[in-house]
Amino acid sequence: MVSIRESGRTQLDNYVDCDVQLMLRPLNLMHHIFPAPKYRIKNNLIQPNSFTSIVISACYKVLLFLLDFYRGYSLISIKEVRLYMKIVTYITVYDLFSFLIGCAINFYINVSQTTVNIICVLKLQKIHRFLNDEVDFKRYVFMNWFSFISIYVFYIIIIVFSYFVYSKDWYEIILAMSYLYFDSNLIYATRLIVLLTKKVDLWNNNAQDRLSLEQDDSDTYWKKMFESYVEILNCYNLYNKTYQLMVFFSQWSAVSSTIFLYAWVLKSLVLEIILSYCCEQFYKSMSYYQRRVCKNIQRLHRVTFNKMSVCGMFYIDATFPLKMAALVATYVIVLLQFALL
Repeated sequence: MVSIRESGRTQLDNYVDCDVQLMLRPLNLMHHIFPAPKYRIKNNLIQPNSFTSIVISACYKVLLFLLDFYRGYSLISIKEVRLYMKIVTYITVYDLFSFLIGCAINFYINVSQTTVNIICVLKLQKIHRFLNDEVDFKRYVFMNWFSFISIYVFYIIIIVFSYFVYSKDWYEIILAMSYLYFDSNLIYATRLIVLLTKKVDLWNNNAQDRLSLEQDDSDTYWKKMFESYVEILNCYNLYNKTYQLMVFFSQWSAVSSTIFLYAWVLKSLVLEIILSYCCEQFYKSMSYYQRRVCKNIQRLHRVTFNKMSVCGMFYIDATFPLKMAALVATYVIVLLQFALL
């Protein structure tokens, strides 16, 4: 059995329940397609990525970068483009560096942070074993599959349309699909925060129901409730630490794409709005009831809980889409001024 070290301790229990595997299957499938798995589950045991898997993932990223470089070089090598369409040259160079940074960040999240990803899954499983609503859980699994299928259908439609209208080069199709690799992490992050929100809501409901009853084992039960709350906070902190770079890249890419008038900036904004909404729901759930249950929860909440902050620059909450819209509008106005004056 593989051991996973966490804060100086050795965690031997790396068994993953079948229902948790069912929940993670559509999310993990998105990363296995590229390939960039966050971990591997074999014989119901979750394990870090093997050396072979890491090498294959790294080679795949290098291949994508070389294809993107070849596309950019082919475009810039055209004399007319260099002389009369310098903006195309700037956009091509920007796209190349942006693609390289995106691959590096996603490789770091998926492959380099495999141990952190495993710890997060095990903590989620521990929470799920104590806080579980079977009906709501089935809906969550269904929405995971729906999210997975929807984003693939969106990309397939865009690529098929572009193939017949604009380009029929095979490497263009591969590069277009590779951008799905970036969005898959955003969807993964969104679905994780939705799951944490559901667990907090269930925690609130159980706490309310328990307070209205008189049970002999109340001390034991509230101890388990406190432990589950601690695990939720720990899992959220791991989530915050892991995905803030990815959110920053998505934000930067969306704004930069607006500057260069990329067509599918709307897609990036929609995904970010969904993530912001889900984070805001999680914050509301955390602040609704459990802080009034006991003093330990109050102290723990004050010390450890903070909103998701991307490199300390902005918070991912309900106001984030409004700030994004204001930023995009500002850049559009500036561009219009340069174009019209």
